[in-house]
Amino acid sequence: MKRTNNIIRSILGLFFLFIFGLAIGYGFSLFEENDTKTEEPTTQTEVETNTDDDEMGPNFIDLVTPSPDSVDIERIENIIFNMVNDLREELGAGAVVRNETLRLAADIRAIETEESFSHTRPDGTEPFTVFEEQATFYPYYMVGENLAMATYFRDDDHMAKLIFNGWVDSPDHYETMINPDFQEIGIGVHYDGEILYATQFFGTPR
Repeated sequence: MKRTNNIIRSILGLFFLFIFGLAIGYGFSLFEENDTKTEEPTTQTEVETNTDDDEMGPNFIDLVTPSPDSVDIERIENIIFNMVNDLREELGAGAVVRNETLRLAADIRAIETEESFSHTRPDGTEPFTVFEEQATFYPYYMVGENLAMATYFRDDDHMAKLIFNGWVDSPDHYETMINPDFQEIGIGVHYDGEILYATQFFGTPR
């Protein structure tokens, strides 16, 4: 019965994917200097996956393959991290280094986006309030957040590349990823058994 339910959920989830593709939250950055905060203009964008591309789009086998019970979160994070730095180095933007506080904050935000896929947190506050909490306190000069969610339909490597390419194809997210002023990154991944949620936090500490 569980396998049958998983197959049905997988088919329904992929049907949703065909219609809406990969959902990408609008890029959101915040600069803080001399206790003055300025929000950059943002626009909400959604990116559809190219289902004609055999490398990225689901096929018939994907439709009948149930979603896994778990995913290798560390592997997905590592692939995204390496792809970000490959892109930045290709463009001469310089590599970003991992920051554990940013990663913990990104994990929190990835979990929160299951409840509300938005740059507004479930409690109604801005995303960067996470850096005011004790466990994730991060004094910053500038920070930026990228969000993504996608129905899981193949394997960890494929899904990591799908999400990264969605960010690349979205101007706001692309600009955040290649901003040479960012020095650090934290990547959070959350999986609810069907949908994969990913968050990038870029930061430049004070």
